[in-house]
Amino acid sequence: MIHQLELSLDYYAFQARMGLGPFWDGIDFSRSIEYPLVASKLQIQVGDSVLEVGGGRSSFGLYLAWRNSKANFVITDFEEAAVAMSEDFIPKLSLENLDLRLEDATALDMEDETFDKVVSVSVMEHISGDGDRRAMAEIGRVLKLGGAAIITVPYAPSFQFEEAGQFGSIRHYDTAGINERLIEPSGLSPAEILYFNDEFSFGQRVVYRPLPIGSRLRDRLFRHVSIVAGPLLCKLHHEPPDRAGGALLVLRK
Repeated sequence: MIHQLELSLDYYAFQARMGLGPFWDGIDFSRSIEYPLVASKLQIQVGDSVLEVGGGRSSFGLYLAWRNSKANFVITDFEEAAVAMSEDFIPKLSLENLDLRLEDATALDMEDETFDKVVSVSVMEHISGDGDRRAMAEIGRVLKLGGAAIITVPYAPSFQFEEAGQFGSIRHYDTAGINERLIEPSGLSPAEILYFNDEFSFGQRVVYRPLPIGSRLRDRLFRHVSIVAGPLLCKLHHEPPDRAGGALLVLRK
């Protein structure tokens, strides 16, 4: 996990570059696993055109554009506030290779076969109804022949669905759900599926709970400890283990 740890620390340094607010926010434990994994699988090349679906409220797409200045990026989100939040950082980070767009992931206003790479980190599970299927079909449509899509979603041994307030809905996909709701609608071929066990309970026991401070400050500090703890505690599996927190799909066209 050394490479993932290096990527996580690099992302942490990028947050400091963004300013005190983003730096103080730290990173969610799960994202400290997903972001380095996705970055390592993307393998962005000079001249690539890269789409991030649903990335307006995350700084991950901004990081990718900053780190890969000779590739071109488009970040979409369906919320105006999310797009505006990311737009504020473009001049500060001198991101001339980045375009932010207000888009519905289930009906992208983009030409067929536009992008070399498409990435979506923990977005599909929040799209209501059959929106995850339609969004995956759109990803397959806009991906170039020979291109790759990197998708992460929550995983569970059996499919779970729940309404989740401000986040709309949350699905936890089982193996059948990954195939039926994500891979098949995309029309893409799975090159790799990784299941990751984030050992969050272990991290809570060893790092989070022993901190002798109030819960709010402890929550915030744990988001900084996660930068190191997430990649180090993560376990990757090519077959579904008894316990896994999420799945990463590498799909090719």
